[in-house]
Amino acid sequence: QQLPGGATARPALYPDEPGRRAFVLDAVDAEPAAAAEALGRDLARFGFVATPAVQRLARFYAVENTYLGLFQVLAGLALGLGCGGIGILLLSQVAGRRRELAVLRALGFDRNHVLGLLVAEHLTVLAAGLGVGLAAALVATGPLALDPETGFPALAFTATLLGTAAAGTAWTLVAARMALRSAPAAAVPSN
Repeated sequence: QQLPGGATARPALYPDEPGRRAFVLDAVDAEPAAAAEALGRDLARFGFVATPAVQRLARFYAVENTYLGLFQVLAGLALGLGCGGIGILLLSQVAGRRRELAVLRALGFDRNHVLGLLVAEHLTVLAAGLGVGLAAALVATGPLALDPETGFPALAFTATLLGTAAAGTAWTLVAARMALRSAPAAAVPSN
């Protein structure tokens, strides 16, 4: 069906849509801007407003991007809380092992050696957790990585991984140093 401005209406593409609330127009033979202007001028009395498909889709994507941004913020907060929880867990675990650490010191291990043992133990657990999390993340984002049009957010992915590793390492060092602050004899019972 030919419309003013050289555009063609395609009502057969959407036969289930009752009424004429939206038109899908194809301005192949005419300049799209000129066709939209002519249609807007000729059909203004009917409330016709010409909107390019790109602008219409951009509005939909703006809503989608808002939700994605919100979920990214929530994921960041969850990651921060998780790192704090790991820190508290490490502090609690190391505090429960004060006697064991004191026995190691009493047997002749120097402070740096015991610190190295604690750090190596916790970093091994951290590396295993990061490995499992990385594998799960790669499975979840695999389709996104394979799609050349969307692009893979490698920078954000790497920053998150490095940030988590840095936070875990920092908490490990804090927990190990706090455990070795007290004198070894204070942790061993005298009786």
